[in-house]
Amino acid sequence: MQNETPTAADPEAASLFDDKRLMGAVESGDLERVLRCLSLGDSPNGLTARMQPLAAATLLPWKAAKPIIAALVAAGASLDAACPDGMTVADFAAREGRLAAMAHLASAGALPSGLSAEDVKLHKAVAAGSAAAAARAISGGADPGKPMAVGRRKLGFTLLAAAMEKRDFETAEALAVGGAPLNCPLWAGGPMPLDEAARHPRDPKMEKLAML
Repeated sequence: MQNETPTAADPEAASLFDDKRLMGAVESGDLERVLRCLSLGDSPNGLTARMQPLAAATLLPWKAAKPIIAALVAAGASLDAACPDGMTVADFAAREGRLAAMAHLASAGALPSGLSAEDVKLHKAVAAGSAAAAARAISGGADPGKPMAVGRRKLGFTLLAAAMEKRDFETAEALAVGGAPLNCPLWAGGPMPLDEAARHPRDPKMEKLAML
């Protein structure tokens, strides 16, 4: 029976085998295993049918993801490489709601489509519920009117909508004062911000927003 195990005599098959080996190591969250694969020459830019190793690393819990992302980048993983569906790693991390990974990649220069470094900081501030950090990001040039890019959201879901969804008035106020439009729906076909605030008359936080 013919041996179907890839060998060095079959470079294309061997490459595919190595890509799967490194991908398996990344998905396991085992840093030592990842480093061992890289030391054997596995490419950090290998692309399986699903995604590339760097994208897979962003799906890990952040404690495991951070050193593995660092190891892959140190080994030459491209921050601009795309997944099979055409998404960059930064866009993939954003879509999957991996905020820590998205912010880490942004600090290395890999930004989600349409976002600046300050926009990423603003997204992180809104997700964390930090009005002070949101105000700082806006002062630094972040656009509070851009849609929320983190997670699988409704079409046009705004940063203001994300803050209001959590009843986080302080951050919502920072966004509104910073220029988030109050005359645009919170998401495509959704309510206007002030109409949504008016739906909660007994909530002093929402009541205050309705008075802006």
